[in-house]
Amino acid sequence: TKYAQDGPRHIKQTRHYSLALFIVIWIVCALAVIVTLALLYFNFKNREIRYIKMSSPHVNNIIIFGGLLCYIKVFVDTLDSRYVGLETYGRFCNARVWLMSLGFTTAFGAMFSKTWRVHRIFTASKNFRRAVIKNFHLYGLLFALLAVDFILLTVWMIASPYRSGILQLPTEENKEEDEIIYPYIFNCTSQHENYFLITTLGCKGLLLVFGIFLAWETRNIEIKALNDSKYIGISVYNVVILSVVGVILATLMSGSEYYNVYLALMSLVVILCTAATLGIVFVPKIIGLQRIINSTTNESLETTYSVKSSDDKQPPCCCCEACKCKCSGRDRKSSIHVSNKFLAGASSNRRKTRTASIPSISVTKPKVSVHINARVSLSTYPISESPSPSPDESTRVGFLTNNA
Repeated sequence: TKYAQDGPRHIKQTRHYSLALFIVIWIVCALAVIVTLALLYFNFKNREIRYIKMSSPHVNNIIIFGGLLCYIKVFVDTLDSRYVGLETYGRFCNARVWLMSLGFTTAFGAMFSKTWRVHRIFTASKNFRRAVIKNFHLYGLLFALLAVDFILLTVWMIASPYRSGILQLPTEENKEEDEIIYPYIFNCTSQHENYFLITTLGCKGLLLVFGIFLAWETRNIEIKALNDSKYIGISVYNVVILSVVGVILATLMSGSEYYNVYLALMSLVVILCTAATLGIVFVPKIIGLQRIINSTTNESLETTYSVKSSDDKQPPCCCCEACKCKCSGRDRKSSIHVSNKFLAGASSNRRKTRTASIPSISVTKPKVSVHINARVSLSTYPISESPSPSPDESTRVGFLTNNA
């Protein structure tokens, strides 16, 4: 808008976020969303594996959903007067508050609800009581936390919602063109913003304190799949430090000509906090599952090699009907030949003598196999018709016993 006056021209000019900054934020945030969806796929694919199942995969999906809400909030932050009109800009300001608040409560509320269940179960076991806490109990706790957010935000939106406004930036003078420029950007204003903002931050702080308490109470649990105390502590520490630094810098730069720096800092804080929280929760699970798979594969290979080595060392065996062994090739043919002759001789002399008998074969262990030595030819040493076999006959049939 130009005002025709004597002297320099006065021009009102709308400013936008830097296009390069806009592209960088969208690329980084899009990559973060892709990684988050990959974590969701990992959690869904391995949900039946015991190691992942112990960590409540359905609750982990809720944590991921909370992170996605925070990333969507970053996309909404980058929308300025280039894409949104002044009349509708206030709605996007209210949407930012809802996305950030609900995303934070969803992610950390789901995380703390899992630890709450572990705390209740182990506390009951110490008192010799049995505690059964199912997933719907965790959903109930999360619903209660979200209900507090809904009530607070609803009251905020009714009593003092954000409305679109104009933030006047420092005046610029262009002497060459004899112009005075009045730059401005779209802004969100709320009459009682500070009161509701302090109340909201206080509720989030109490939620973090609750998580720290649960982490401290479950710090001595030895089951790694259930003990998230260390990861909760790291997540809370990162969120608190980054949030405090971000709020201080944002307060100093808000309402100034450094609106690009303000957007970059706010987006960086949200992306780092969300990515760090999701990484701390899921990266140890990915590493732990990979170690389990590797150890199982190594044990399987070692077992296969051991069985193969022991099979190679076994001597050839016979295939008589008595021992039911399996062999192949020349050993099989020779053993069948020996067995047939042996049984034929025994059948012809069965009625002539009652004392001559085939040596009995007894197997006491399922892993023990007994074999007749195929190298001995019984045709050379026929069974005697005398009442008792000679000592030499009993030694001419050899038996080999191998422990599997």
